[in-house]
Amino acid sequence: MNKAALVMVLFLVLAGATLCAADDASMAARVGGNLLTCLGQISDIDWVASAVTVRYMQTQGYLAYDEITLFVPRSATIQKRGRSVGLSELQIGDQLTAEYVNASPGPLKAVKITVVGQ
Repeated sequence: MNKAALVMVLFLVLAGATLCAADDASMAARVGGNLLTCLGQISDIDWVASAVTVRYMQTQGYLAYDEITLFVPRSATIQKRGRSVGLSELQIGDQLTAEYVNASPGPLKAVKITVVGQ
């Protein structure tokens, strides 16, 4: 594990759940300007609907936990322990970084999920 990954793991362990943040300019340009990033913990997985619910710490104005549910299409990239995996290898409690698109009026669609730690 490289030094940057170790720092990220330690941060997530200490923070418990982390925050969902709005557009990262460099990534947003790749997906038409609406790519969002969320750091958090899986609180539910629906394998039938291909969806994960991510609990994160909301910090806009006050500290509170919130959840988002992401549809995970087959085209989404899922990384765990440095290798590509399927949705079935995710577990409740996994700490992750998710890049997703707000496909309004449809669901939030995951583009890339990276499990950190473990």
